[in-house]
Amino acid sequence: MELSHANIAPIFPVFPPIATAFPRVGDPKQQRACALLHHITLQTGLSITEIARAAGLSPSTLTRIYPTPSVSYTLSTRTLTKIHAAFPDAYPGSSAVEVSSEPRENEIQLYLLSDVDVPYPELNIPAPVGFDFYSMSPDEAKTQALPNFSMHDADRYAAAYMPGDAMAPRIRAGEMLIIDKMKPAASGSDVFVSLRQENRGQVVAVATLVERGRDQITLQQGNRLVKIHQSLVKKMCSIVAMIRS
Repeated sequence: MELSHANIAPIFPVFPPIATAFPRVGDPKQQRACALLHHITLQTGLSITEIARAAGLSPSTLTRIYPTPSVSYTLSTRTLTKIHAAFPDAYPGSSAVEVSSEPRENEIQLYLLSDVDVPYPELNIPAPVGFDFYSMSPDEAKTQALPNFSMHDADRYAAAYMPGDAMAPRIRAGEMLIIDKMKPAASGSDVFVSLRQENRGQVVAVATLVERGRDQITLQQGNRLVKIHQSLVKKMCSIVAMIRS
């Protein structure tokens, strides 16, 4: 089953230049975000307010950047992930990608990740600055259609879009992770770790497993290391593929 490097668009797809759609801005990320929203309005016929509501966002989140962008403002990876989930067919080259709330054949669960908005001391983990954790709500999970997956794979595999660049260049923001919930994680492999965090919902980390000891595991993002006691680890799954454009 071949999964690597399938042609599925990242969070920031490449669009052709649009001369008159919006003012010229200096920030490349802001330019790409404007182009993305312009493309969705053309493809769907929806207003920017309707696009925001369909993605579960406040209209002001998008009107601040389109059609006239505010200075030094662009869209967060959390916002882009929500837009991607709401309008997968509007992304160039992504016609084979479908996101829905009702499972169908060859679909697997899609976890929606977002940045954790609590300080590290409240996570009870001595993490260095720059080591990212994410929140995940299983109740809000959708399903993702993927090639080469049949219905019996649904219980074993899951998918998630990488929310940030903590693992770059190994894994970049917007790339889709394929998670094997049954394959044991080996040292040196990329893992999807769910933590036991009562009163904070589900907190997860995407990292490389450096060491798995009896009492703790050691995870790495770039040059940042964190040691987590085994009692805080709810489940650790292997990342078996990344789908990128």
